[in-house]
Amino acid sequence: MKPDYKNWIPKGMLFSLIAGTVLSLALLLVFGVFGIGVSGKLRVVLGVVFGIAFVVCAKYTQWCVYAYRSFSYDGERKLSKQIIDGTAEHITLPEGGVGLDIGCGSGALTIACAKRNPQGKMVGIDRWGKEYASFSLPLCEKNAAAEGVKNASFRRGNAVKLDFPDESFDAVTSNYVYHNIAGKDKQQLLLETLRLPCFATGTPAAAITKELVVEILKVFAQSPPVPTISSTSLPGSICVHFSRKTFAHAVISSIVSPFIRIAVINAAI
Repeated sequence: MKPDYKNWIPKGMLFSLIAGTVLSLALLLVFGVFGIGVSGKLRVVLGVVFGIAFVVCAKYTQWCVYAYRSFSYDGERKLSKQIIDGTAEHITLPEGGVGLDIGCGSGALTIACAKRNPQGKMVGIDRWGKEYASFSLPLCEKNAAAEGVKNASFRRGNAVKLDFPDESFDAVTSNYVYHNIAGKDKQQLLLETLRLPCFATGTPAAAITKELVVEILKVFAQSPPVPTISSTSLPGSICVHFSRKTFAHAVISSIVSPFIRIAVINAAI
């Protein structure tokens, strides 16, 4: 059985854009080009309106198709797999340790981290909202089974209010989540996440505070633009990684005690 990690570009949105492009083109031809049932200024106005609608829909559809193919696990670039595997490389759980993946979607990052840490286990949570209806808890469990991973579990949860006590995990990861949460203060969301890692875990213990992490995020998470550098090491065993090859305006953060790594994604595909 092959795992199905889906795509971050929902098929429903893709099909809707294609349908909108076809419809706007048809209306442009009917009213603007051939003038069926209309004439004079009305024909010109309808032609302009549907012409603009067609151009906008066509351009957005073109971009979404390209992004869909780029993020596909079976596509040429496989950006999703690169991002997942690249993030999982930074996750090292102690013996018997537990990691949390916030907004696990189809379980890709949770499973990747679990595979790299057979000595511990990973827990993936997600609200699995209607906007990403193709992602679900049963899908995550099926993907874990397909990968032969038994040290990963999944449950419902919400990044806005995490149902776990402070410092209850050895590692916390989150991939393409925070930018999707509308109407919430992003710093407060990060603070809610940052209360979960046990910063005393690991050897040697790093003198890291949640406040320091947030201040670093404020400096490096300005958008646009985000500074484009390969990597930089900051005091307190904090590494901030930047990539030129990934998707615009997205943030991936991997919080690992006693090291914190925050990957800020900048530049177009």
